[in-house]
Formats: sequence, structure tokens, C-alpha cells
Amino acid sequence: MADLMPGFTVYCTDNVLVMLTATAASTLGANLFMGTSLPAWVIQGLGVLFNIALALVLYAAAANRFQAAKEASADAPTAAVLKDAKAAPAYQSTEGALEAGSSFRSLLADVEHDAASAYSHILEILPWIIIVPMVNIPISISNWLLKIYQSNPYGGDLFTAHFVMASLYLVAAVMSANVYAAQSDNGAKCESLPTFLLNSFNHALLSSAGKSLHLLECVIFGSVVGMENDADVQSRLTETTILLVFAWFLLAHCWPRLSEATPKDKLFKSVVTTITVYSWAYSFINNLWGFFYNEVKHGQIIYVAIMVCCLMVAFLLASYSEQNFYGGPSSFGKAFGLMLCWVIDFGFWWWWAQVMTDIDGAAVPDGAAVSTALVNSSILIALIAVTSMLYIYADLQTLALHRSQRQQHVPKVKTSVS
Repeated sequence: MADLMPGFTVYCTDNVLVMLTATAASTLGANLFMGTSLPAWVIQGLGVLFNIALALVLYAAAANRFQAAKEASADAPTAAVLKDAKAAPAYQSTEGALEAGSSFRSLLADVEHDAASAYSHILEILPWIIIVPMVNIPISISNWLLKIYQSNPYGGDLFTAHFVMASLYLVAAVMSANVYAAQSDNGAKCESLPTFLLNSFNHALLSSAGKSLHLLECVIFGSVVGMENDADVQSRLTETTILLVFAWFLLAHCWPRLSEATPKDKLFKSVVTTITVYSWAYSFINNLWGFFYNEVKHGQIIYVAIMVCCLMVAFLLASYSEQNFYGGPSSFGKAFGLMLCWVIDFGFWWWWAQVMTDIDGAAVPDGAAVSTALVNSSILIALIAVTSMLYIYADLQTLALHRSQRQQHVPKVKTSVS
């Protein structure tokens, strides 16, 4: 079990702290412009632009440190030779000093290599700073459509509008995935700035496509049970069970059988797998959070306890899956690990969004935009610092293992570019 702790630390950082950081960044971006008289859609757009700018700043910092760590690793032997030559009298012979110097150089190079890998891992998770606020766009569109068709929600127009929205997002996600996959440095340890942005927007479109499918399903659910029964616990439980069984059938039985003979086949398989698990996880967490938040006394505490239990399940899964926290090697194990991963990701996302709202309400009762932004900034800086430190001091082999095990929605065309 002790062997699993380094991997478990990285798993928690990837799936908990990263989501907390992205949610805090999303909250900050929206709150910066909340005190203005601008329309809601303009405020949301400015919030997204702020998050893109923040992601670019963090990208520049991480990419700079990545290159510096690589250069330091390359220069370390020369510096170590000079240092060890001066230290020779302390050893029985010059050969002894050179042998110690070789060990020192190896250790120093390993440290710098670890640092480069840590910054590479940070670059890999930075797109979530952009993804989280962009997922709010289909939600805003859905709310706007609900207002337009509120007089006749069962007439079919609301369903058609949501179907069109979901279809457009699906097309955009597939097209952007193909554009990103065509880049020579996609999946590199340090992608170029254009490729990094393509990666971020492709992730955002995939996530938004999953969200739009979830919103379409919500319209269908409302039409079946009636808007007056929309919050009925039994109806929601039935919905959750049906979607769970359907998602499991697709992820464990159908999608694993898709061909991977060509890069296009691999890309299609990864896209449909990602959108499927996203749309299911959105629905599952939305119902789980809604039940405990609205129906259960002290429900938030129980909800967080469930999320912690999910982390423990991931730990147990790794102990039976060759230290793979994402499941496997069977298709059933991979499907379970994939679904569990996104339950944890989205589960902490939902919870932390409410926590940020509660903190803002308690710390800034008057809702002043500047004061709220200062509070959010402090939380965001602290989360970025903790997350970065955990990656920097993580074990190199563990980071590399998680990079290979975590579900990637785009096949790595070239991974040697760095």
C-alpha cells in the first residue's frame, strides 16, 4: 500500500486540486465584472477572456521553467566536474573524487529532469483554467432558451433548439479535435503556444458538447415527467439509474470494440468516449449534488464524505489494477476507472463552486466586485501554489505513469517534440 501513496498524491492533485483551482479561476473571472452594468452575456464573455489570459500567463511561466530545467539538466555535468575536481583532496584519490562527482552529476541531472517533468505536467492540466468557464456558455444558452419557450415547453421547439445546440457543439468538437491532432507537437511535454490554445479550446468544446448533451437530456426528462415533477426524488433516481446503465453499456461494451487501426479511428474512438463520459458525469453529479444540497440536512458534509470515499475507491482500484488509478487492464476495469475519475473531478467542481459562493457571501456581504475579486484572488493564488509544489516535488516516474494512464482524447501523433 505504501507504494501507492506517491501515485495517490498525484491522482488527488490531478482530479481534486486542479478542479478546485480551475473553479476558483472561473469564479474570479466572472466576479471581476459583476459590479458593472454590462449585459450578463458580456460579463460572461469577459470572464472567459480573463481566464484565457490567466491560463496564458501560467503557460508562459511553466513553459519558461520547463525550458530552464531542461537547460540546467544539460549543463549540470560541466558544473559538477569543476566542483568535484576542487573537492578531490577530501577523497582517498582523484578516482574517488571523480566517482563521487559522477554520482553527484547523476543526482543533479535527475533533480532537474524531475522539475522539467513537473512543469510539463502543469502544462498538461492548465487547459482546465479555460474549460471550466467555457462550459458555462451552453448553460447560459439553455437558460435563455428556457425563457424564450417558457410558455410552451412541451411544444417541441425547446427540444429542437437544444438538439441544434448539442449538434453544433459536437461538430465543433470533432473538427477541433482533428485540427489539434494534426499539429506536429500535439501531446508534447511542452506544446507551442498555438498548439496549447488549440488543446485548451478542443478540451473546452468536448466538455461543452458533453454539457449540451446533458442539457438536452434534461429537456427530455422534463417532457417525460412534467416540469412540476422535475425535482421529484424518485424521478431523479430513475433517471440516474437509466443513464448509469446506458453509459456503462457504451463505455464498457461498445466503445472499447471500436477500431484503432488508423489515427482517424483512434481519434474518433477517443472523442466519443470522452463526450460520453462527460455527459454522463454531468448528469450524475448534478443529480447527486441536487439531492444532498436540497433534500438532506447537512447534505454538503455527506456529499463531501462521498467524494472522499470515491478517492478511497480509486486507491483500492489501483491496488488491484497494477497501480493504475484509472483502472484496467480489462475494458470493464478501464470503464469503471474512467467513470470514477470524472465523478471525482466534477463532484469536487460542483462542491467548490458552492464553497466559493458561500465564501464570497460571508467575506463580502455587500457583493462589491473589487473586494470579491481580492478574496477570490487570494484563494486562487494559494491553490496554484499548493498544486504547483505538489507537482514539482512529485516523483518523476509517478508523473510519467499518470500521464500515460489518464484518458487522453487525442492520439499522440508525435511525442518527441519538447
